Amino acid sequence: MMVWMITLKEEYCNAILEGRKGIVIRTRIPRTLVAGDTIMVCMEGSKGRVPFFFVVDCVVAFSPKALWTFNKHELAIAEKDYLEYTKGQSVVYALHINYVYRYDRLWTISDFGVRKEPQWFTEVEV
Repeated sequence: MMVWMITLKEEYCNAILEGRKGIVIRTRIPRTLVAGDTIMVCMEGSKGRVPFFFVVDCVVAFSPKALWTFNKHELAIAEKDYLEYTKGQSVVYALHINYVYRYDRLWTISDFGVRKEPQWFTEVEV
């Protein structure tokens, strides 16, 4: 089975696991990413730890202003950081999280044949 792997900052990983972040934002996504896809998350700077995965509920394209206006309460990001991340973008993508599963054992990216923290969406065979 193929799944996606992405890297997120520790603060965003914690916000997802605590239920404070229901949307992951990206400025680009693979054309084949769709609702129902599984995304494994590598925690940035953690020596490749993969603490959880989530299932995508839906993927919605917004202007940066519209995404902030309608969804800021689910982004778990400061407005200043959001504006910096989306600067120069005409479209940003909201990956709405449907289901989060925290692994009960320590997995690392090498367990899935990945050598470096993904800088973009990486397809992984599980």
